[in-house]
Amino acid sequence: MRKAGNVPADERHRAQLQRQSLLSVVPGQAHGADLRKHHRPRATSRRAAATLGPHLPLRVARSARLRCPATEAAAKKFGVDGLDKEHTGNTIGDLRALRLDAVLAHDPRLPLPDWLTQYERFEEARSAELEIYSQIAQRVDELSDGREQEKARHLVRLLRKHDLVIAFDSCPLTLHVLRDRLAEHEDVQVLVATGGNRAAQRAVQRAFELGSDTRRAIALCSNALAEGVNLQQASALVHLDMPSVVRIAEQRVGRVDRMDSPWEVIESWWPRDAPEFALVADERLGARLELVGDLLGANVQLPTAPEQIVQPEVVIQELQRQESIQVNLLDDAFAPVRAFLEGPGQLISAETYLKLRRSEAKIVSAVATVRAARAWGFFAVQGSLRNAPRWVFVEGASGRVSAAIDQVAESLRASLAGCEDIELDQRAEKVLQGLVDQLENGAGLLLPRRKQRALAQLKSVLESYEQEAIERAEGDRLRVVQELRAMASDSAIDHDDLAEAWFAAIRSRWRELLAAQTKKRRRRALRLDNLTVELQRNPLSKDVLDRLREKVKFATPLAERIVAAIIGVPG
Repeated sequence: MRKAGNVPADERHRAQLQRQSLLSVVPGQAHGADLRKHHRPRATSRRAAATLGPHLPLRVARSARLRCPATEAAAKKFGVDGLDKEHTGNTIGDLRALRLDAVLAHDPRLPLPDWLTQYERFEEARSAELEIYSQIAQRVDELSDGREQEKARHLVRLLRKHDLVIAFDSCPLTLHVLRDRLAEHEDVQVLVATGGNRAAQRAVQRAFELGSDTRRAIALCSNALAEGVNLQQASALVHLDMPSVVRIAEQRVGRVDRMDSPWEVIESWWPRDAPEFALVADERLGARLELVGDLLGANVQLPTAPEQIVQPEVVIQELQRQESIQVNLLDDAFAPVRAFLEGPGQLISAETYLKLRRSEAKIVSAVATVRAARAWGFFAVQGSLRNAPRWVFVEGASGRVSAAIDQVAESLRASLAGCEDIELDQRAEKVLQGLVDQLENGAGLLLPRRKQRALAQLKSVLESYEQEAIERAEGDRLRVVQELRAMASDSAIDHDDLAEAWFAAIRSRWRELLAAQTKKRRRRALRLDNLTVELQRNPLSKDVLDRLREKVKFATPLAERIVAAIIGVPG
């Protein structure tokens, strides 16, 4: 069977893409001799994109023909409803509406094709391209839905072994088609989550979060859910399409393969498709160049003919190689911790460690006290839903709190040198309480760096808001701002939640800044600090600040989250 989208590149101009690309070169005539060099890879790459572009969605499923007719028409054809409006595409309609507004001035250094310099040739090229895309759509109509049916059957078979199954596909329309195929199984709960439906995303998170009691459920997800969510109650994941870059594969698998997963083994299923639909090497290269172009800007010439098929083993091996690199980096990060258990400087024997590790005894907290020259404390703090467990070291004299694991390990090792065990008496308890108070005051250091920066920004912005409210005699606003400032410095407040609430409050401003940057065609990384001036120049409304205040919660006292401690008692 011939690939439905594999019409030779020289039969297709992909006029819309190529003309847009070449027009962006024309103003750059100051490039001089470099203009021709700049033009050549753009023209060739657009020709390659015309070959690869239609094939990418076609290999996902028959339903993904949305790139040829409009999405709404494709959805109607396959009886799909509930599709997000943002997932639209109408290549044929766009080509019909395309017009050559003006004949481009011919420059000898810029060898433009005649269909970009002559109205008649442009119309001929556009008509020919319309005919080719119409043929592609017609051939796709002739394909059976056997691939979709087998995918649905495979997902149901997995429920014999797994309570929860997650399936990813880059094409939202395909997910909705599969949802309808699975509807005949009345005992199976099917959830669909794509980028434009926040309510559906939250439903998947609730059903698949750690500890969920949901059973016999399948989540059909687009790549919008491939990052930023924890779905580790699932024990099986299916790639309905082959990820074109390893980053996407890592993100998908990372939703279920987490440190606190309740499963010893997690199954990850990969597609081994027929040659007509399989991922080819040039598509992987094209996806990578697209990513690089989005981030840095690219000037790389794409190949013009897809040939070598990428087998699942290739992607899996690359994924495992990346995981191995990450494990090695993680090993390096935890080397100071391992040194307590092994090597010439070990402090705990392997026998003692294994005995404690295998113990089933339930210990609320454990405190050891040693005689020391100064007061110090080592604390193991329990994790939360958002944050991992932490080691913390507190210097009694200075009140300095260290949370970096290498610094904590180094301070603990140095402080234990020459110490002897003592009983936990009243004096030791007093030292312990003082150290815990100091730890409470430095609790912000236990937050991720990003949230520490967010809280610093919050305090800075609120300070300017307070001064402005005083100058304008805005009593109600001043009261809200002062309450928020007090909360931001109160150790009893859940600063993790406060940082999340702050992110939610400024998200719309962040998007506006991103949109403005995109409109100006600037390519620079946006940092949280870039938004501070904007928030001070155009303050958030009192309603937004009120909602922020309402979201603030009290935290579980840090003392109640300490599961183990070693306290140095002077004297």
